Amino acid sequence: MLKCIDPATGEVIERLCCDDRRTVHRTFRNLEEGQKRWSDQPREDRVRAVAQFAQLLDEQRTRILEWLVRQVGTPVRQARSEVDVACERIEQFCQACVADDDVTPAYDSRRGSQRVEREPFGVVAHISTWSFPCLVGVEVMVPALLAGNSVLYKPSEHASLVGRELIEMMWEAGIAKDVIDLVIGDGSVGDYVLDEAVSGVFFTGTYPTGQMISQKLASRLIPQHFALGGKDGAYVCEDVDVEQAARRVADLAYYNSGRGRRAFDRLYVHETIYRRFTQALCQYVDSYRLGDPGRETTRVGPVVDSRQLDTLEHQLGDAVRKGARILLGGRVRGGQGNYFEPTVVTDVDHRMLLMREETMGPVLAVQRVCDDQEAMYRLEDTDYGLVAGVFSADRQRARRLLRALNAASVYWSRCGGQVSSTRPLNGQPVGVGLLGDREGLNQFTRPKAWVMER
Repeated sequence: MLKCIDPATGEVIERLCCDDRRTVHRTFRNLEEGQKRWSDQPREDRVRAVAQFAQLLDEQRTRILEWLVRQVGTPVRQARSEVDVACERIEQFCQACVADDDVTPAYDSRRGSQRVEREPFGVVAHISTWSFPCLVGVEVMVPALLAGNSVLYKPSEHASLVGRELIEMMWEAGIAKDVIDLVIGDGSVGDYVLDEAVSGVFFTGTYPTGQMISQKLASRLIPQHFALGGKDGAYVCEDVDVEQAARRVADLAYYNSGRGRRAFDRLYVHETIYRRFTQALCQYVDSYRLGDPGRETTRVGPVVDSRQLDTLEHQLGDAVRKGARILLGGRVRGGQGNYFEPTVVTDVDHRMLLMREETMGPVLAVQRVCDDQEAMYRLEDTDYGLVAGVFSADRQRARRLLRALNAASVYWSRCGGQVSSTRPLNGQPVGVGLLGDREGLNQFTRPKAWVMER
């Protein structure tokens, strides 16, 4: 049995039966049969069913919101934002599907013609994360379905109730159980999914797990997409309005309890404003309410897994031993739940785990830099360069700096912690592939060349 834990209280919400190798195989075979019928349906029918799912998600959002708050610990206001963006993404994918005819003329002459058509893979597996599980699920499963695939979905064990609710809504919308289905369990169930003859694997999660999946699939030569964790950073230039920049940094870095989608957890500040900026930053962060994610006033909720508290303490202990200073927070809150105080750490450097490893919690490390050149060097000094930002009053300066960065997404005077419906998700090496609108649909198809003689 899988225990679904409320991270705010430590209590068991529900117990779910876990799948085993036999039930995973049965689910896969059922999806294999259903995919043929689904892909033969007119595109308009697939779009209609997916649009009905979007309507259900919008109208009955309290079903998803309950589990985002209770199982994942997402503060309720931020949970609403996640569902809002998920609905926008579905609409965008549907519009892209209607506009696309899946056929590219390549050659036409008196002797014959050539063209390229795009066809679905078949059964694709989606092994997903607990961070923004509603939005991530939509951004993979919806384009996969619209392209004519069936989907075998394995949600994170820390977001299984969210995943179950998503799939049940899809069934209610008219997407059959032999077109989309889920399996429940921990990483061992994910292994069973990978053992099946799936036609593609789409994984969102940690870098080590992504490496493991890639190695396991190395001999299969099937399409793979990895959206993995990052060690994202931002640079605050000396020309900013310090108060405004500090407020914006705080809002973004601690969004969704510091585990925001593309939220940065390392910050580089120009030495001429370093002292004023860190003081202003601490004032804003100290005002954030830590507590029950179901309350409207809560800004920072619990981390999803109690083991993550140990990781945060380990990273901070390593940083302090190497010379860092904790200006604010830095402790596990006693009592019920997996709560870690919103934390600001200064005097850090790249010897510290806090600046090298992913930090999934409300902790921001701030390092002093002397100029743009040092800031760019520090931002680039990571194995997980997914997102980078520059806070500057000078648009041209920011553009020049951002252009030089090797990151998947870059931001001027903001950063990517808050959810957005407009960005493709890609990156090297932490992401492989692309999930935009038209690009997202193409991710789930393969080209087939047709050569026709007259």
